[in-house]
Order: sequence, then C-alpha cells, then structure tokens
Amino acid sequence: MKNLEDKIEILVTQNTRINESLTTLINESKRCSDEVKSLKEIVEAEVATSTKNADNEFIKVNKYLIVLYIYC
Repeated sequence: MKNLEDKIEILVTQNTRINESLTTLINESKRCSDEVKSLKEIVEAEVATSTKNADNEFIKVNKYLIVLYIYC
C-alpha cells in the first residue's frame, strides 16, 4: 500500500508541475498576443501617416506639373 501511495504522490507532484507550466505558457501567450496587438496598432498608424504624407506629396507634384503645363 505504501508503494501505491508513493506513486500517487509522485503523480500529484508531476501534475502540479505540469499545471504550473501550462499556466506559465498561457500567461506568456497572452503577453505575446498583447505585444503583437500593440505592434499592429503602431504599424497601422505608421502606414496611415506614410500614406497620408505620400498622398500630400503626390498632390504637390501634380500641382507643380499643372503649373508647368499652363506656363509652358
């Protein structure tokens, strides 16, 4: 009977370690997910800003081309 109790104790200990490891993995996964969301927001903001700047530059170039066309 003692041998069975020892084996049960070992299994309980291993199960506890596995649960702790799973909890750690879940927490790390959530942290990584939050970081990815944050990076996604930063990239989207940068793309929006770059697109707006590119559009503004394109408009400026078109205005210069129109002016050149009119005067030439």
